[in-house]
Amino acid sequence: MDQEKSKSNGNNKDATVEDKKKQENSSDSTSSKKHAPALKENNYKQISIRGIPLLENVEEVKKVFNRHLHFTIVKDRDVATDHDYYESIAYTVRDHLVSRWIRTNQYHFETDQKRVYYLSLEYHMGRALSNCMINLGIENSVDEALYEMGLNIEELEELESEAALGNGGLGRLAACYLDSMATLGLSAYGYGLRYDYGIFAQKIEDGYQKEYPENWLRYACPWEISRPEFLVPVQYYGKVIDDKDGKKKWVEYITVHAMPYDSPIPGYNNNVVNTLRLWSAKASEKFNFALFNSGDYIRAVSEQSSSEDITRVLYPNDDFDEGKILRLKQEYFLVSASVQDIIARYKRSKINLKADQQVDFTNFPDKAAIQLNDTHPALSVAELMRLLIDVENLDWDQAFDLTKRTIAFTNHTLLPEALEKWPIDMFEKLLPRHFQLIKDINAHHLDIVQKKWPEDKERMKRMTIIDDEAKKVNMGYLSVVGSHAVNGVAQMHSDLLKSTIMKDFYELNPEKFQNKTNGITPRRWLLICNPDLADLITTKIGEGWITDLSQLKQLRDYVDDEQFIRDIQRVKFFDEGKILRLKQEYFLVSASVQDIIARYKRSKINLKADQKVDFTNFPDKAAIQLNDTHPALSVVELMRLLIDVENLDWDQAFDITKRTIAFTNHTLLPEALEKWPIDMFQKLLPRHFQLITDINAHHLDIVQKKWPEDKERMKRMTIIDDEAKKVNMGYLSVVGSHAVNGVAQMHSDLLKSTIMKDFYELNPEKFQNKTNGITPRRWLLICNPDLADLITTKIGEGWITDLSQLKQLRDYVDDEQFIRDIQRVKFENKERLSKFVKKNFNVNINPNSMFDVQVKRIHEYKRQLLNCLRVITFYNRIKANPNHDAIQRTIIFGGKAAPGYKTAKLIIKLICNVARTVSEDPVIGDRLRVVFLENYGVSLAEKIIPAVDLSEQISLAGLEASGTSNMKMMLNGGLTIGTMDGANVEICEEVGKDNIFTFGLTYKEVDELREKGYNAKDYYEHNAELKQAIEQIRDGVFSPEDPNLFSDIVKSLLESDEKFMLLADYEAYMKAHERVEQLYKDGTEWTKKCILNIAAAGKFSSDRAIREYAKDIWNVTPTDKKLPSPDVGRPQNEDDSLENTRPHVRRQDY
Repeated sequence: MDQEKSKSNGNNKDATVEDKKKQENSSDSTSSKKHAPALKENNYKQISIRGIPLLENVEEVKKVFNRHLHFTIVKDRDVATDHDYYESIAYTVRDHLVSRWIRTNQYHFETDQKRVYYLSLEYHMGRALSNCMINLGIENSVDEALYEMGLNIEELEELESEAALGNGGLGRLAACYLDSMATLGLSAYGYGLRYDYGIFAQKIEDGYQKEYPENWLRYACPWEISRPEFLVPVQYYGKVIDDKDGKKKWVEYITVHAMPYDSPIPGYNNNVVNTLRLWSAKASEKFNFALFNSGDYIRAVSEQSSSEDITRVLYPNDDFDEGKILRLKQEYFLVSASVQDIIARYKRSKINLKADQQVDFTNFPDKAAIQLNDTHPALSVAELMRLLIDVENLDWDQAFDLTKRTIAFTNHTLLPEALEKWPIDMFEKLLPRHFQLIKDINAHHLDIVQKKWPEDKERMKRMTIIDDEAKKVNMGYLSVVGSHAVNGVAQMHSDLLKSTIMKDFYELNPEKFQNKTNGITPRRWLLICNPDLADLITTKIGEGWITDLSQLKQLRDYVDDEQFIRDIQRVKFFDEGKILRLKQEYFLVSASVQDIIARYKRSKINLKADQKVDFTNFPDKAAIQLNDTHPALSVVELMRLLIDVENLDWDQAFDITKRTIAFTNHTLLPEALEKWPIDMFQKLLPRHFQLITDINAHHLDIVQKKWPEDKERMKRMTIIDDEAKKVNMGYLSVVGSHAVNGVAQMHSDLLKSTIMKDFYELNPEKFQNKTNGITPRRWLLICNPDLADLITTKIGEGWITDLSQLKQLRDYVDDEQFIRDIQRVKFENKERLSKFVKKNFNVNINPNSMFDVQVKRIHEYKRQLLNCLRVITFYNRIKANPNHDAIQRTIIFGGKAAPGYKTAKLIIKLICNVARTVSEDPVIGDRLRVVFLENYGVSLAEKIIPAVDLSEQISLAGLEASGTSNMKMMLNGGLTIGTMDGANVEICEEVGKDNIFTFGLTYKEVDELREKGYNAKDYYEHNAELKQAIEQIRDGVFSPEDPNLFSDIVKSLLESDEKFMLLADYEAYMKAHERVEQLYKDGTEWTKKCILNIAAAGKFSSDRAIREYAKDIWNVTPTDKKLPSPDVGRPQNEDDSLENTRPHVRRQDY
């Protein structure tokens, strides 16, 4: 007995544990079937981030670094590469980041804030390591730890692959905005596409741009987290039917899955970490074993390859039909995934968990703000409508009201060719349901237009989304019997007709038979069915050909016209790249919206009871911002998910969509608004096409009611243009959003008076301005630490999150020591850039010279060619007068030309050849040096911008929407020489006209000159230096191996309708540079103006821009309150009764 007792006592601990397990299993046996919590609350509380150590000191950094090198990378120091060390420190920093990331998500769920959703087809984020360390405040500890281990932080930072998922300013702006939203404490999500290959890597070989793939994913990306549990389906093609209840139903579609990859976006020193969710296309079926086993290895993986092409590359070549379809697929992919995600998040939010009821979408715009970054995500309008109507069962009017109140649109360009238009056939085939919705929206919209301007037919025509005039009917042959005449349609055909199948009839009635060689009507078969080609022809030879087709022979004069050839190719050949582009845009949208909706459905408010998620408050919890038209499909994707998936009625879905989405426009050029071919769109996204048709009808109905007699206005305002067979994504973005903004005051004003005039007159309350901004963290604190330290010693650190504090520097403009310190920092930055250029490009540049810089996308409207003419003139002046007391200049160019943009690539070649001529001329010496730095991107910009003396911002007035390089250079002490265009106007207002070098025609003067008749040759003939420069280009001075190499450039410069007016601004530009030279000779006065420019840069913080978006568009409130550190416990909401209703809830709010 004692022995047994002793044995029993000895095993008491194990017995107790076993008994507890049995009791828990017994007590949970019933509840697990009902609630299925696998663990008790106390068990759950052991799963926490509170106990995870933070990087509080150097020793902790070294400890975590070693753990990752050995346990994550699985290498030791004997075999580890430098890249292994980079990954180890990146994972180390990420560890410090993720606890805040999790806490941020918990906090946003608990507080149930309105969320901002920023949809952009482009993100140019730059390197993450330095940005994360700065924003987390751990850069000194990491630097010291690596130093003690014999490693160099700067060398490791250079090894990080740059995620260049954008083509320039649009993507960089999106990155700045995400940074500011996190710094301002907004609950914000960025949505984009995870392209396998971003913008190409540029090499300059013999002066020519060569493009190479930039595989940023060749190494694992330590910053991104895949989220396969939030995979969402995105549909294309198929058809729309009426179900038994009379509802529209999208069926027989092809499904592609959107896989989300999340990257952290840390705020500056506030413990907030928001999320950038990028969608990657995945096939619904990876592998067909039946085909593989039968030996058909290619087809076995063809579906996977085809589906995953959607996110293969940024901006596929859309010169061919497949490219157009892919582009449209991309745009819808972005929109659909994103809008579904937004709706799902709304349905998961706290507000939707409180009762057993269908999700109420009434408050959706109060919980979600969708911002469209340009026209690419414009399908968000139709997609949100589709989801609200088809999934969430809202009625049309409610859905459209919600959509408009949710979506806002930012326009980003002044180039007409950048506004998207999609062929109707393509669009309707790709997205049939969206096309229906757009037609409905268009009708609704034009009804409003007509009621407002009942007599204005032209306005209706300008504002219509869909034009039905181009529908065609084909006729059959006439029967011979009963006619009095029969003819063949070519001489040979007529002869054979009489001798073969009509031989008996001919012998019976030979008088009936004759020949009439066929002809076609140019009105139907060119003017109507191919309006783009008709317009192109008319610009060259006038309209006479419409009734006298013989006049087409005049086109022989243009057979060698390179621009005309390019225009013909553009019109003639559909682009396969467009299909990929559309796939990319939809892929981004669909994955993102699905993710947003899923997050809403998982939110705290939606977890309180067994009930259907209520979407009423979705706009209060989610704000989706479209950055231009690329994510416009968010509208229809959100509609689709709300209607088809969540069973809202159309009206409720559209109301939620509008109140959730906002749209930023980036262009004033009508041709720059995305327009997708209807066939392509309908085929790829049939349901979305239906929804767009519905939205369009709804929209045109409103237009018609407002202007009942104004047919032309209806035509102008339609989203779907049946005549051009295209879907206008810019119009869709405006109609489907509650806010539309430009990105500089001048741009916003022109937006209202030019390409969006009709829409502004319809809904003036929608339109506002949000001048672009840049993040001071990356563009001063990180890229120019010496200047940042100098500023901090004078005015403290407050400027890092409140850039307006820089105005305090005005107090030091006459401080001699501060002037000397500014000069020292600038010179040291120029020395660093000089060494970098020598090491990487083998070019010597003199840091004692003025660094005169134009770095941006290569495009005719940005007028790098004007700068080049100026360089040639400087060269000629030195040659003519070698003893002239001119300052030494280093003129730096950088930027990429689109692969298919021949003229832009030829401009690069001209710049490089001029640079070669200048450098090889012994007379010139160090007085003038010209360099083109290849592969310009964020990392290179971070080296160039701190060294800039003079910032070249010289676009023709009225063409640059805003610009951000001007802001970056100003913030780093560069003085601006520029036209009164874009944000230059506001820079001038902030710094004062005496501290900026302005020149050139104003927008009003440009308009007047065009109306009067601009003749480039007049300027050419009356300015000897200009004439000399152009003749040198023409005569092969800069291309002796091929004297005619640049003949097309010369021809374009001297054309009477040269639309960028380089020659008209040349003389004023040269005089402005004379003012620059005089000031630069006085180093003290120059530096004083540098200080004044830095002091005036406060307005151009992206923090300011985001605060304005938050207040005026998203209806959210930024906060300066710092989130608690992760080690202090979970955030709680005192008013929340959630904890009383359940022991634990799986929040799943990502």
